[in-house]
Amino acid sequence: MAFFDKLTEVAKNVTDRAADGLETNRLTGDIALEKGNIQCYQRELGEYYWAKFALGEKLEEEAMLICDKIVVAQERIKNLEAQIEQIKAEREAEKAERKAEKAAAEAAAKAEAAAQAM
Repeated sequence: MAFFDKLTEVAKNVTDRAADGLETNRLTGDIALEKGNIQCYQRELGEYYWAKFALGEKLEEEAMLICDKIVVAQERIKNLEAQIEQIKAEREAEKAERKAEKAAAEAAAKAEAAAQAM
């Protein structure tokens, strides 16, 4: 009987540990969900203050500093996008130039071949 009692005790411990693990996982999931909610609320708060800033409303000093950082970052993005467009335009111009040179070389080769054929 002691063997069966020990076996029952081990089974109960395993079951309790599994239940504890499931409960811990559920709670961890709830924590992750709440952290996601907090990020959404923070984003909503930021959008609220940004809308006020965009309308020209005066905000607290710290909020104004953050909005100013956003404006600077937006300007940097515009400049970087302009640089990308310039690189693309230069690349397209080089490509068109090479295509024109190739076409001119092919035309010259055809003209030379035609002249030799005569």
